[in-house]
Amino acid sequence: MGRFLVQWRLNTAILPYDDPAEYEKLMTLLSTIVKNNLKTGTLEEWGMFLDSEYGYSIHETDSESLMKNFIVFEPYIQILEVHEVLPVDNAMKALKDGLRIKMEMMKK
Repeated sequence: MGRFLVQWRLNTAILPYDDPAEYEKLMTLLSTIVKNNLKTGTLEEWGMFLDSEYGYSIHETDSESLMKNFIVFEPYIQILEVHEVLPVDNAMKALKDGLRIKMEMMKK
């Protein structure tokens, strides 16, 4: 299991802006999926940037499950970046361990 920060973008090239009813239907469907994922814990956090085209999500899962989650939103959402992140305690431990190894190597 890992924790992932995902940056995404709406695929504005294919959104039905010319049909308000169809656009609302699609946005309702996508937001229902997001809300369901938040409720079930598949998704920890979701947000949209103020430009209303880009956003982010935070997932605690494995890589395969994350990829399956992305496929559900294709082709309406484009994944721009995925970063695995460490909580502060894990990050500090990794930094300390790495520094210790580096110092040992420099002694040789």
